[in-house]
Amino acid sequence: MKKVFLIGCFLTSLSVFAQREVIVIDRNAAPEKRNKSHEEDYLSRDWVEHDNVFKFDAMRLMIGDIALSYERVIGQKTSFEIEAGPTVSNLRINRFSLHNDGSINGSRNTSMGGFGSIALRFYPLDGRPALNQFYISPKYKYKQYNEMFSPKAGSALENRKGFSKQNIFSFNFGIQQWVAKQFALDYYVGIGIGHYTDRTSIANSYYDGVSNEWKEQWQDKKSSSANVVLSIGIKCGIGN
Repeated sequence: MKKVFLIGCFLTSLSVFAQREVIVIDRNAAPEKRNKSHEEDYLSRDWVEHDNVFKFDAMRLMIGDIALSYERVIGQKTSFEIEAGPTVSNLRINRFSLHNDGSINGSRNTSMGGFGSIALRFYPLDGRPALNQFYISPKYKYKQYNEMFSPKAGSALENRKGFSKQNIFSFNFGIQQWVAKQFALDYYVGIGIGHYTDRTSIANSYYDGVSNEWKEQWQDKKSSSANVVLSIGIKCGIGN
C-alpha cells in the first residue's frame, strides 16, 4: 500500500511539472516597439483635444479687415467663436468703392471703422471632438465702414463724415485642419443675408435771397438695402 501511495505522488508531481509554462527570454532580441503616447500620436490621428484657439484671417486684409478671433470649447461637439478688429474703407473691393458715384463735389477719404461677430459651431463627425474637422456655424456680424467727405478747394464747408453700417446673419461651413499639434488652418465658406444702411454727402451751392449771396451746404444722401452675402476665407490658428 505504501508503494502505491509513493507511485501516485510521483505521477502527480510529473503532471503538475508538465503543465507549467516555460518562458525563455532572449536578451539579444530587439525590444518591442512601445505604444505612442497621447501627445505623440496627434499627427497620425489628425485631431487634437484643445480648449482654445486664437486665429488670424489673412485673406480679409484684401477688403481692409484686420480680423482676430477666439474659439472656445463649450461642449463635446460644440464651441463658440468671437471675432473683432478694425477695418478701413475705400479699398478697391470693399463696400464704399462699390457705391462711389462720384457726385460728392469734392473728395472722399479713408477712415477707420470696426466690426465684431459671434458664432456657434457644431462639429458633427463621429470620433472627432470639438475644434476638429468639419463644422457648421450660424453667425451674426456687425460692421461699420467710416469715411470722410472733403469739399473742393476754396470751400468754406468743413469735412463731413459718412458711414456704411452692416448687420449680417450667415450660415458657414468649414473644415478646421490641424497640420501640427498647435497649429491649424480653418477653411470656410458662408452664405447669408446682410442689411446695409449708408450715408454719403454731397456739397451743393444755393442762392440765399436774404443775404444775396451764393452759399454751400452738405446734402446727406441716405439709403437702406438688403443683399445676399457670400464669404470665403482661411484662418491661421494657434491652439492650447
